[in-house]
Amino acid sequence: MGKLDLNSIVFNDLISREDILKYLTQEEIYSFYMGEKITSLGVYHSPLREDNIPSFALFFHRVDRDILMFKDFATGDCGDFVAMVRKLFSLSYSEALEKVAYDLGLSNYSVSANKQIINYTKITQKQKVELGIKIRPWQQLDKEFWQPFGIKKSTLKKFNVFPISHVFYNGNAVKTHRCAYAYVEKKDGKLTYKIYQPFEDKLKNGLTMQTILFIKAIHSCLNLVNY
Repeated sequence: MGKLDLNSIVFNDLISREDILKYLTQEEIYSFYMGEKITSLGVYHSPLREDNIPSFALFFHRVDRDILMFKDFATGDCGDFVAMVRKLFSLSYSEALEKVAYDLGLSNYSVSANKQIINYTKITQKQKVELGIKIRPWQQLDKEFWQPFGIKKSTLKKFNVFPISHVFYNGNAVKTHRCAYAYVEKKDGKLTYKIYQPFEDKLKNGLTMQTILFIKAIHSCLNLVNY
């Protein structure tokens, strides 16, 4: 959470989405209302209803990559964190913003609202998730990304790494970042996938830790085979 300026949002009757995001990340807001720490994209148990099988996806907007979106595949509800809070508590847009600000300590103004869920019990047992991918054609952006690391397309194909456009969670499609890859491996007779989206949750150098480890693994393999 960012440093709070008590002369701004706390005494502002017209709280905006931008005001809130000066002090909170979208992941922090989703984590608060979903009841679990959100650190990555994926599919979770829906906070909007009883959900025994994860079917509530978090992903970045396909045009504005700064907006963290949700989609409930069972109900069809889709939107940003404001839309989620509106649905969760049956509030107007402005009331939802006021509630987020109050609930997360940014405002003194309380909104009276009850959660619109009956007998909801948080699922603590991990459920099996069926994962699938949609492979896309190799593009110039892939060459531009991998070339600085000394990794060619032929090497990636040799190690079963492919560019992808969608990930399927229990049959539900989620569009990936335009620069996303899957490592395909066969275990116990079944295909398994490891998904890499280099520009999601960036570190200071612009890459995720997951991608850095992946690149190191590729280089390690290159030392063991003829390239």
